[in-house]
Amino acid sequence: MRVHDPPDRLVGGVRGEAGTRLEWDADVSSLTTEDINGVRFHISTARGRLYYLPDPQVRLNAMAGAERNDYQSFNAVTRGIYGAGAEWAPTLRTHFNGRIDHRFFGSGWSYGVSHRAPSFSVSAGDSRDVTSEATRRSSN
Repeated sequence: MRVHDPPDRLVGGVRGEAGTRLEWDADVSSLTTEDINGVRFHISTARGRLYYLPDPQVRLNAMAGAERNDYQSFNAVTRGIYGAGAEWAPTLRTHFNGRIDHRFFGSGWSYGVSHRAPSFSVSAGDSRDVTSEATRRSSN
């Protein structure tokens, strides 16, 4: 599997604030991969997020958007996506995060925890998302 380099890949985003307790952002991405037989697959995603900060240590979000891909058939299909997430930083050195999304393949998620001590740091997490060996290699 091969990930095509730019210009086949487009990633961008904007960020704005709607007050002290509300924030928003939006992003658009596009990715084309090719399997060992030369068959190309394409996914494009556009989504927006609204963040609510009830406390300086807590950040909640809701996400909605659309996703178009040809992974399940050779005809591209567009579907709505939506989800929610939360982040909690009880101290400057400790951070918890999690999200769940409804995607074309079912539920996607990620969660994690990290802590930094003066001489070491530790983190753990897990996720379920669209990925391939090529996209894992290109992100390293």
